[in-house]
Amino acid sequence: LSFQDTTFGIYALTHWDADSNGCLTPSEAALVTALPDNAFSGNTALQTISDMNKFPNLTSIGRNAFAGCTNLVTANLPNVQTVGDNAFANCTNLVSVSLPNASSISENAFEGCTNLTNFIGPQTQNTCTGGALKCSDDNSQALICMNNAWMLKEPCPKGCNHGICISDTPAPACTKG
Repeated sequence: LSFQDTTFGIYALTHWDADSNGCLTPSEAALVTALPDNAFSGNTALQTISDMNKFPNLTSIGRNAFAGCTNLVTANLPNVQTVGDNAFANCTNLVSVSLPNASSISENAFEGCTNLTNFIGPQTQNTCTGGALKCSDDNSQALICMNNAWMLKEPCPKGCNHGICISDTPAPACTKG
C-alpha cells in the first residue's frame, strides 16, 4: 500500500507491518481495528488523513490520537465508528472532517479546533441526542446535533460556559453535514 501523507505511511509501516518486510499489504491493513491513544499526538508534520479507506476494519480512534496536530487540515475517516476523548483537540488548522459512519463521538473530540468549518457526520447516530459536542474556547463555533443531524454553528448558542454548550437551541447560521 502507498500513502498520500508520508507521516501516516511511516506510522502504518512501523506499527502494522506484521511480517516486518517494509511493505504493508491489504491483508495486514485489514487486521487494524483501532488507532491507539496518543498515536499522533503533537505530530506537527501530519497534514491530511486521507488513507483510512485502506483500513476497512479501523473503526475506533483513541483518546488524544491526533491532539495537537496543528498542521492537520483534513481528516477523512470513512469507517470510523468511535472517536475518543480529545481525539482532535487543538488541531488548530483542521478545516474539514468526514465521519459518515460514526456512532459515538466524544464531547471533547474537537475542542480547540478553531478553524473547523466543514463537518460531515452520519445522518443518524446513537449518541446524537441534541446539544453541542463542544464549543471552541472563544465560543466562536460549536459542533452540535439537532434533529439527528450534525451541524457546525457559529457562534455558539447562548448558554455556553467555559467552552461547553449547555443549550441545544439551533441558530440560523448552521450548515447541515
